[in-house]
Amino acid sequence: MGFQFTLRPAPKGKKKSNEGLFRIRLRGYHKSSKPQEHTFPLLIYRNEWDEKRENLKFSKRLVDRIGEDTYEQFSQHLEDIKKRRFLLQLQVKKDEKTLLQAFGELLDKSSKKLVGEFIRKHCPLKNYESTFARVAKHQAVEWSEYTWSYVNAKAIQEWAKSLDGKVSSKSISSYCKMIAAVTSRAQDHGVLSKSFEFPSHLTKDNTLAGERKYRSKEFWPLVVGKSFNKEELTASGFMILSIIWNGNDLTDLLKAKKNSFVNEQGSLYRSFEEATKAIKNKQGVFYSFKRTKTAELGNTFSIYIRITSSVLALIESINELNGIDIYNHEKDLLFPFIKGEAQNWWHNKSCNATLTRLANRPETFGWVNVRSSWLNVATSKGIEKEVRERMQGRVPSGSERNYHNSLAMLERMIEAQRVVCVEFHIAELIKMWLINKESPQRELDARNDQGIEFIRSLMKSLPKPQSGGMEEHF
Repeated sequence: MGFQFTLRPAPKGKKKSNEGLFRIRLRGYHKSSKPQEHTFPLLIYRNEWDEKRENLKFSKRLVDRIGEDTYEQFSQHLEDIKKRRFLLQLQVKKDEKTLLQAFGELLDKSSKKLVGEFIRKHCPLKNYESTFARVAKHQAVEWSEYTWSYVNAKAIQEWAKSLDGKVSSKSISSYCKMIAAVTSRAQDHGVLSKSFEFPSHLTKDNTLAGERKYRSKEFWPLVVGKSFNKEELTASGFMILSIIWNGNDLTDLLKAKKNSFVNEQGSLYRSFEEATKAIKNKQGVFYSFKRTKTAELGNTFSIYIRITSSVLALIESINELNGIDIYNHEKDLLFPFIKGEAQNWWHNKSCNATLTRLANRPETFGWVNVRSSWLNVATSKGIEKEVRERMQGRVPSGSERNYHNSLAMLERMIEAQRVVCVEFHIAELIKMWLINKESPQRELDARNDQGIEFIRSLMKSLPKPQSGGMEEHF
């Protein structure tokens, strides 16, 4: 008894287009049972099949013909079958399963019902598969055999509980977010029942993330007003931009590209120079991007950030501070001095520690506080939920997720951006930042007085923003 792969000639067709091609056949046989067969639809040449490995050989011709994704998925598909067939053979020999049952199970578990296969296809973000595999391990199920039938709220809850005392509440929360994102996606694709509900309160710390991460808008003038050296000004400069970027993810700001500027109609500018010229002429220019995190999960709508000449001046100055002439640099990045992954760069430069020191408050202060702080102000100013979701790149709920064109909402999004930036005093903060960069003699006074009142007095002494026209958006 056994399961084995063989090649069989493909039907030649009327025009003999399949001549010389083969299909892979999986055959199961046992005693007097009727043999079971399944022929896979993929067409290959004989020399593209490895008989010893019972899998596809790697060849450029094959990959070019069927596509890299198909090659990888089908190869993994065959590996999954091979891993399970030995156990199923034993079960058939012991009469624990019929050949028909074992054969059906072998093929079924190698299909889209495998959690790992689904994650690799639909949720290709780092750590998602390895995190979900921990749940499978807790359930004592081999990851290669872990199907959606094993996924249930109780198992996830018990796994999360087993982590208490071993890892931080923050880490458990992060793991659970990944698993929740995968299960939500699986429900959208119909491989996980709609009745599944992800368990809540999985960590000892039941404080809502928004409450933990929120910092008042006073933190921004505190850190900007006392920034004078390269490290301080770079960190606080990005914190100003974090609000202009609607509190979006660190990667989506630090890895911004120079070729992503559009006009009010959503048309791309032909060059960065053309876009910056329009900005300086006080035309409506926007930085357009898709949130990396949700784009990789299938969300494709764009976020639009209004860029004024003062924002451009801040971007130019942050680059200049770090030895970069943004107009004469080969890289297409808005901040080409940032090497490697954005998160790694931010942490390696100790930006959060710098910001916490400058704020001089009992609470820590860093990028993790940006998103909820922006959202708190936006909500308090009456900005609609639909607009907030679009501005922060969140996947809209209900039927909204089917309508990806944010350009139609541009006016509302840009007005909301203006309202929040005014509340954070962004125009004054940019002016203060630029003055600090050029006036190190003010450093002593700023550092001696740790209070917000001193910073406020400095902000009041700054020139008032110009009125009228599109330029003074903030």
